[in-house]
Amino acid sequence: MELPKSLNIPTTISKVLAGVLFITLPFLGFYLGMRYQAVLTPKTPTLNPNPTSIPNQILDPTAGWKTYINGKFGFSLKYPEGWSFMERGTEYVRFFKGHYTENLPLPESYLSFQLKENPLTIQITPVLMGVESNEEKQGLQKVFGQILSTFKFVDNTSSTNLPAKKIEIPADWERKSAKDTYFGYQTSIYLPKSYVFEFTGSEWNLGDKSFSGEMWDYGSSFERDNSTNEIVNRYDGRSRRQWYLDYLNFKLPWQQAAYGGLTNDYSIVSAKEVSLGDKGSYLDLEIKNPYSNGRIERHFLYLKDGVMHMIKPVSLPALENPQKIPAIIDKIFYSLESSRT
Repeated sequence: MELPKSLNIPTTISKVLAGVLFITLPFLGFYLGMRYQAVLTPKTPTLNPNPTSIPNQILDPTAGWKTYINGKFGFSLKYPEGWSFMERGTEYVRFFKGHYTENLPLPESYLSFQLKENPLTIQITPVLMGVESNEEKQGLQKVFGQILSTFKFVDNTSSTNLPAKKIEIPADWERKSAKDTYFGYQTSIYLPKSYVFEFTGSEWNLGDKSFSGEMWDYGSSFERDNSTNEIVNRYDGRSRRQWYLDYLNFKLPWQQAAYGGLTNDYSIVSAKEVSLGDKGSYLDLEIKNPYSNGRIERHFLYLKDGVMHMIKPVSLPALENPQKIPAIIDKIFYSLESSRT
C-alpha cells in the first residue's frame, strides 16, 4: 500500500519533536534506571562523623613522666612512673626500674650520670646486667633512650621562683651609650659618673679607667655574618649557661666554621641566677680559665628580648678581686637598652 505523499514528507513540527525525543529519551531512561536500582538496593545507615575528632598525632611517650632537676650541675630530664633515682652526693645519680629503698642493694641495670666538678662534666653510662631475656634488655634500652631524649641543660633555678626585688637607679648616675658600627648595634646603660662605657673600635670598655680600677669587657650575641654581610643574632634559644659555655669554647656552628675547628677548654664552676625584679634575671657565673693556671673568673649574662648580653673581666683587679662592677651589676643590666644600628 502506498502512503500519500503528504505523509512521507517531514514537516517542521515533526523535525523538532524528533530532536526533543532524541535528546531527552536517554536521560529519562538513565533516571528511571537509577530509581529502579535505588529500590532494589537496601540502604546502609550513614554514621555521623565525630565533630570533635582530631587527626592522628604522634604521641609523646614521655608525656606524664616525672621530672628530675639537678640545680648544681644545671640539667633536667624525665623518667617514667614506676622508676626511681638515687643520688650519691655530687658524685652521680642513677635511674632504675622499681622503687628505691635505703640500705638495700640497687638493681643491676640502671642509667648512670657521673658528675664531676672542676671542670664541670657529666658522663652518661647505661648499665645492663642481670637481664635474662633479649625482650627485657630491649625494653630497658628503649626506656634509656627515651630518658636521654628528654635531657637538657637548664639554668640553676627558675626565675619564677626568685624572690621579688626592686631595683632603683641612683639619681646621680648618668646614661652612657656606645656603638659598634661593624657588628651593628648600640647599647646604653646607667653608670656612676666616674665610670666609662665606650667602644674603642676593637673592644668595649666598661668600668673604672684608673690604674687600680676594674675594667670589664661587654659583648652581645649580635654578630656580622661574613658570608652575607648581614647582622644576625647568634643566640639560639638554649640554656643561657650552655650557650655561653659553647660560645667561650668556640663550639657554636658559626665559630667552628670561622675558626677552623679550634676550641677552648673553659668550664663553668658554678652558676647563680639573680632577680632583676620586673625585668627577669641574670646569671652570675664562676668560670675556670685553663689558660691562667685555672683561675676562677666571674662572668655575667643577661638575656633581654632574645639577645644575650655578656660582661667579663679584663683588668687584673677585675680578674683577681672583683668588687665594684659585681656590686652594681644588677643596676647595669636593669638599665640596659640595646638595638641594631
